Amino acid sequence: MKKILILFSLILLTASVIYIRLYCLEKVPVHLGNDEISIAWDAYSIGKTLRDEHNHYLPLSFQSHGDYKAPLYIYLSVLPIKIFGNTEFSARFVSVLAGLLTIAVTGLLVYEISGQKSLGFLTALVLAFCPGHFYASRIAWESNLAAFWVVLGIYLYLLFAKTQKSLILLTLSGLAFALSAYSYHLQKMLSPLLVFFLPLFFPLKNRRQKYFFWAFTFLLVLPLALDLLNQSGTGSRANTQMIWNIPTIHDYLASRHSIVLKFSLLFSTVLSNFSAHINLGYLFFTGLALVPQKTPFQFGWFLAPSLPFLLTGAISGKKYLGKYHRFLFSWLALGLLTSSLTRGEPNLGRNLPNLAPYSILIAIGFMEVSKNARSWLKIAIIGFNGFFLVYFLSFYFVHFPKYSGENWQYGYKQIALFTKSVYQNYDRIIIDSRFGPNNRYVGIPHLYLPYFSDVDPRIIQKRPENNGEIGKYSIKEINWEKEAIKPNRLYVVPEANLPFLEDKSLKLVRTIYLPNSKPAFRIFETI
Repeated sequence: MKKILILFSLILLTASVIYIRLYCLEKVPVHLGNDEISIAWDAYSIGKTLRDEHNHYLPLSFQSHGDYKAPLYIYLSVLPIKIFGNTEFSARFVSVLAGLLTIAVTGLLVYEISGQKSLGFLTALVLAFCPGHFYASRIAWESNLAAFWVVLGIYLYLLFAKTQKSLILLTLSGLAFALSAYSYHLQKMLSPLLVFFLPLFFPLKNRRQKYFFWAFTFLLVLPLALDLLNQSGTGSRANTQMIWNIPTIHDYLASRHSIVLKFSLLFSTVLSNFSAHINLGYLFFTGLALVPQKTPFQFGWFLAPSLPFLLTGAISGKKYLGKYHRFLFSWLALGLLTSSLTRGEPNLGRNLPNLAPYSILIAIGFMEVSKNARSWLKIAIIGFNGFFLVYFLSFYFVHFPKYSGENWQYGYKQIALFTKSVYQNYDRIIIDSRFGPNNRYVGIPHLYLPYFSDVDPRIIQKRPENNGEIGKYSIKEINWEKEAIKPNRLYVVPEANLPFLEDKSLKLVRTIYLPNSKPAFRIFETI
């Protein structure tokens, strides 16, 4: 009976995790963001024509809107979009699947290195309900896919290192690390470091296996290196995010100062970034930033009550992991180091591979504290964490979509669906490309419109670069003082750029509201 109850509980928890991860995926986040729609459109375009938005044939890096995205997420999204259509769900499906698989593989990894099923399951549970991982897994994020390949690569390598039986495991490990580099730009640094250090921590039977592992992995990523050399723009996204491209640092490095001073500047910047990345307040209280920073309701990447368990786990790691504890800290240190080489504040997307080792330490802390704790304390720990989890989920599903509309370009899908329904009624549909307070944001409606209207990708591919003309659609910044109002036209404008009140040649036909009931766009037709 006890085994049956345990099995039933495991099935129930697994089903709950899957359900919550998939629940309202098309509505929360409230709208596809700029990066998401770019990924979705390129996947749709590749699926139809084998060419991306800019008419490149099966590219290894996608130009997108100038940030040159890594290719794997886009190629993997082709099938979901073909099956589920041009929806938010299909755009985010690869990410949510990668998130679920990361949870499972992390649990298996911990079981493999600790020999304890309970610790493996607890680690999976910590990661499953980690706010940062939950948030990232419901967005079309390349870094979330890359994090899965990293965990899988480590797991497969350790399986081979322990058994040393099937070379297939070592081959698949190298493949997983290579795929992580094809998934996200920053993994081009972290994955090679992990591939190099793994055989040093866990030696293989002979040198041939080690050299095979290294050579096979780097051979797989060679096309990325060649593509980077052939197209200088390919690496622009990755390069511009590095600390040496911060204007002040770049100018200093280009000056005639001594190498020692230049190295000191870089070292101090990396050290400063590293300390910011391990800021416990950021990790447990403010790092997720679901809402603007001035809002009092904030969340960290992990549930706040799990903070003491991270510290306990860091102290008790060797007791549970033995020789593997040094690699765990090295894995985390390498991940933090590569993230620290990038500019700006700590970024969840760049730190996703670090969530797994953090979760392992938190799970160890839970195990260590509960081992000698009385029943009432165990119940209190579970209840306290459960309360914060429910609080986070309620905030995420209720308040987050209500107040994040502008940050997620809310309204372009609604514009696409409305204009599609009246497309034949007008000679021209003119759309202002700006949105938000004082028109401070510039959107990319040229992707939202065709994606949600199922426009043939060839129309987008054939248009001149930066041209806003797509069939009847004309995308531009509307200046009402110079705009020639002609009959049979439809105007879509942000709330901050309404036409003159005395202009009687325009009639309001639709207002698109943000989830918080504030008007975002208004649609006028000429009389």
